[in-house]
Amino acid sequence: MTEEAAKKGRPTPSRKDAESKRKVSTLAPVVGKENKKREKALARDRRIAAREAYMRGDENALPIRDRG
Repeated sequence: MTEEAAKKGRPTPSRKDAESKRKVSTLAPVVGKENKKREKALARDRRIAAREAYMRGDENALPIRDRG
């Protein structure tokens, strides 16, 4: 085996470069402020509606232990 055949033709990658190539992005997709605000409003409305149904005694809104 000659020295020419043993060379790989490029430098050894640094640890940082090798790890960054293996790394999978763990970041969640970027959500805009308007979307967050809309989702919060929807969740709040659902929560209020569920509480109102519970306070009325609506059978579907009651926990299983309290259902007749």
